[in-house]
Amino acid sequence: MRTPKSLGRVIFIRHGESIWNVTDPSRGLVTRFTGWADVPLTARGRYQAAAAGRCLKTFNIKPDAIFTSLLSRSKDTYKEILNVYPALQNVPLVSSWRLNERHYGALVGLSKDEAGRKLGAERVMEWRRSWEQAPPPMDQEDLMDLSQVAWGKPITEITHPGKNQIVTVEKGISVPRTESLADCFNRVLPLWKNGIAPRVARGETVLIVAHANSIRSMVKHIDVDTMTVTSVRDVHIPSATPLVYSFEARESLSGCAASIKPMGDPTQLGMTGRYIATKEIVRLALESHICPAVTEASRISKTSSSSSPPSSSIRSTTKTVSSTHLEDTHSSHYDDSSSFYDLIDKGLTEIIEYANTGQGQKDALIITDGRGYIVHSNQAWENLCGFHIDEIRGKTNEFLQGPLTSPSIVSSLNQEVQSGLPVQTQLINYRKSGVAFENKITIIPVYSWLSEEAEENKKMNSNNTNQSNHCSSNDEDDESEKNSLSQRDLFLKKPLPSHFVAKLDITPDDHALPPLTEEQMAKRGLNPRKTQDDVNA
Repeated sequence: MRTPKSLGRVIFIRHGESIWNVTDPSRGLVTRFTGWADVPLTARGRYQAAAAGRCLKTFNIKPDAIFTSLLSRSKDTYKEILNVYPALQNVPLVSSWRLNERHYGALVGLSKDEAGRKLGAERVMEWRRSWEQAPPPMDQEDLMDLSQVAWGKPITEITHPGKNQIVTVEKGISVPRTESLADCFNRVLPLWKNGIAPRVARGETVLIVAHANSIRSMVKHIDVDTMTVTSVRDVHIPSATPLVYSFEARESLSGCAASIKPMGDPTQLGMTGRYIATKEIVRLALESHICPAVTEASRISKTSSSSSPPSSSIRSTTKTVSSTHLEDTHSSHYDDSSSFYDLIDKGLTEIIEYANTGQGQKDALIITDGRGYIVHSNQAWENLCGFHIDEIRGKTNEFLQGPLTSPSIVSSLNQEVQSGLPVQTQLINYRKSGVAFENKITIIPVYSWLSEEAEENKKMNSNNTNQSNHCSSNDEDDESEKNSLSQRDLFLKKPLPSHFVAKLDITPDDHALPPLTEEQMAKRGLNPRKTQDDVNA
């Protein structure tokens, strides 16, 4: 059997938060069906995009080509990434209508409540969740208006640094009036087959800055063997968090190259890609208060108010939104005082030391490896849950669950963790005594190999400095290139978090809930507790 050959990578980034992704009655904002409406990013969205750029830089990801949609929230996310990662300025850019968000037809511009009142809540939910059913088509007047602007046409813009932009119009294709998820899936396929997959097969890294449903559609193409049309709907595509796919090629018996295949084990939803994050991205995902607020709502038309009637025209809505000026009411930097988030790039020894000393020992912390098996718990966690580390080492956290633990919350939590995302949720668990307790759980990924790599780079830089008198400039360039390739290889080999750290709020027993029975407690499958005699032996 031939050894698989490692090929290129694809990194997906959903655009930063737009003004129609926000629900905040105090600012007159409500989440709306956006689709092909060209709404701008919020200040938070711009900050998220910049954080994604810094994440790419931290992980030393240098794309050979960048793809965006034609919508400004995708293009502006790309621009914010470029601002913080100038090394990408000379990378070719392709902006294609095929990466536009799913077209929501007559739903575009409506809030979820407005759509439910106008068209029926059950029907709206069916259109959102169905693979093949599309919402009612957009009316002809709005469609005519949509087709007058560049982002509403079937065009692709190709920009090479230092050259004139090439604009290609796909003949014989009309702007859709509505789309199902299957339609969106079929729309992105030609771009994947003809524009992206060939680059990956040549070993290139491709960055795609697009939208939740166009990314889901492309992920379904990539994970065609493991992901179903049902599970793809549940794949979480958070704003401005890089999702990385690495690929391999297997040669057929005849020696001819077969189609490219994603590397890695699939999650429970069938996704083989994994998210990567920095402390900054984790905090943005888990703590909404740490990014700048915006005051754009005060100047958006009444169509953006949750209590107002739905807009009758996408034309008037998008024009009003596009002319809105965004203002920050806070600094664009977050408070960096929390040591818990510092753990994301620490080694295991440092994480355990944090858990057992200082502020860390006050929090109930448990550490697992990248597969979810427990490697350490601190005293606060043991006091909260009642289990000693000897009883649970090498186990997953399933022994904390019981009859009132929500299967849907656990399933969602597992999917998020498996895909490399930070998680924060509320869950009912059970102590060793069998008594139930409900608390907030926060889980963050840890990339210990980033810490290891930093140490290696320090040693390498020190050696290079000591030998600088004996090296020519060409030698230094060669060494720099070798270092870059070494980091690239390291990322390909270790794309997954090395560990996860979970923090549980310390909460009292909930005696209103029935405790576990003796039979249920006996099924926990714990390790036998080591006595002092065992340790001495």
